[in-house]
Amino acid sequence: GATTELSKFEGVSFDPKRNKLYAAVSSLKNGMEDNQKGGEDDLSYDIGNGNDIKVAYNKCGCIYTMDLDESSSVTSMSPLVCGDPNGGDELNECNIDEIANPDNVAYLDGLDVLLIAEDTSKHENNVLWSYNIDEGTKDRIMMVPKGAEVTSPYLYKLGEYDYIMAVSQHPQEETTDASNS
Repeated sequence: GATTELSKFEGVSFDPKRNKLYAAVSSLKNGMEDNQKGGEDDLSYDIGNGNDIKVAYNKCGCIYTMDLDESSSVTSMSPLVCGDPNGGDELNECNIDEIANPDNVAYLDGLDVLLIAEDTSKHENNVLWSYNIDEGTKDRIMMVPKGAEVTSPYLYKLGEYDYIMAVSQHPQEETTDASNS
């Protein structure tokens, strides 16, 4: 089956070691909630569908893992790592020690880690995270200028060396003062 309830379903990556998919869901809201909108009672997003997805509102998003069967069909979907909407500060709506609005993911086969790239206004600076799947730990490996999002995370192998690459897209677009860039 399929659903129309997913909100902000973004990048997807395959892990051949575990036969899993990883997907960035930028925010858990609207049709993903159980008869709610933004954590408040509201039926508008669940009328006319099966209300199959019932998760708590999380403006900071999650990375989901999806198990695959022998025909590569998804059999289950569960959160792997989520942002923390309760630990922010005056500059960051989401806790800066957790992910916020993940946009792109890339599984790095040789390193056995998952790169998580943010595109958020809920962290002052967006981050590229390296998530150790076995240990359940993450490290910031890149922070981009204010206003930029992290895109295109990837591992390039050149000879005996590995290079993690990512792009800082549209830094400080909101400024009109060129001396501020």
